[in-house]
Amino acid sequence: MKTIALFLALSAISHRPSAISHIDVARGPWSEARGPVADPEQGTPADSLHRAGQAALNRGDYQKAVDTYRELRRRFPRSSRAGDGLYWEAFALYRLGGTTNLRVARERLKTQETSFPRAATRRDAGSLRVRIERDLARIGDAEAQAWLDSQGAIAESSADEAVIAGSSSSSSASASSSSSSGGIEAARAGREAARAGRDAARAARPAIAGVRAGRHGEEDETAPAGCDQAKYDEQMMAVQALMTMDRERSVPILKKVMARRDVCSGALRRQAVFILGQQAGDDESVAPLMLDVIRNDPDHEVQKMALFALGQTRDPQAIPALSEILKTSTDRELQQGALFALSQSDDPRGVQILRDFVQRPGVSDDMLGQAVLWLGQKGGAEAAFLRRVYPTLHS
Repeated sequence: MKTIALFLALSAISHRPSAISHIDVARGPWSEARGPVADPEQGTPADSLHRAGQAALNRGDYQKAVDTYRELRRRFPRSSRAGDGLYWEAFALYRLGGTTNLRVARERLKTQETSFPRAATRRDAGSLRVRIERDLARIGDAEAQAWLDSQGAIAESSADEAVIAGSSSSSSASASSSSSSGGIEAARAGREAARAGRDAARAARPAIAGVRAGRHGEEDETAPAGCDQAKYDEQMMAVQALMTMDRERSVPILKKVMARRDVCSGALRRQAVFILGQQAGDDESVAPLMLDVIRNDPDHEVQKMALFALGQTRDPQAIPALSEILKTSTDRELQQGALFALSQSDDPRGVQILRDFVQRPGVSDDMLGQAVLWLGQKGGAEAAFLRRVYPTLHS
């Protein structure tokens, strides 16, 4: 049981959307290992101050880290270490907490974006900005709320545009002109409404030209081939920000993101599925939506994330949805995930589905073995059931 549970958990975690790792700004000082191998500033006085700041962060002495990075910027304002130091100072201020510190941290990230666009920590800075703005919005900061709202507008507008573009490309011009003209007009209106929000969010948009030079081998953060990196990063940050919103505002936008099917949105859909799975609670519309993703999404990792989310929901509709996956899917990984999710459910229907699966003709030995294992772990009546049906099993 532990082996398979660990496999499924690791599968979900290793393929989760990049923003889920980004949103955890606590990765903090340990990410300095991503720096370039050949560093011209290594061993310089600026580098020494940078390392002193890192040591303070590792000790949890955040005020010392703030003071050190300010000294670094004062003495070596043109050093690349000063550029990354703006992020680390903001990170330390975020850890210290308090309204004043959070607002100063926000200003440091804005300065980094405008003055040090090639800083290696630019994408980390974008994720930290989401956390800072969330905390400021909670205490009534109007600028923070406006920024978060603008991110929601960006995510919704981009999803509308992608869905409409996909509909237009799959239908004739005459048909699309009559069936989607209203949707196009609505999307245009949405784009106009979001334009001011985009302008307000410019300070948080990564400077793409320099980001790639400062990041090494992080494929989850790179747009798929043929996709615009700047737009990809803008949309990724916007979807990240949805995690900070209440369900009433975020869920409809997340559903629109999940409805996209373009190649450029795979990572966005993975993140949207994860966030929706966390926020959905007992929302009855979530199980059918996840099932639709499992059936129809072209990205296998999105499908697996949806299956994981489906297994976590408290919606009673999840049980028949998982049963349908067992009956109709030919994907072994999805079937394994459905078995696991059913085995973790307290719903008696889940146990009965496992019993029926064990007795179904044509089930492969490995899948049969897993179903038997899950039932056996429950003991009691299920152990007695297995002893009774054991002589009839064709394995």
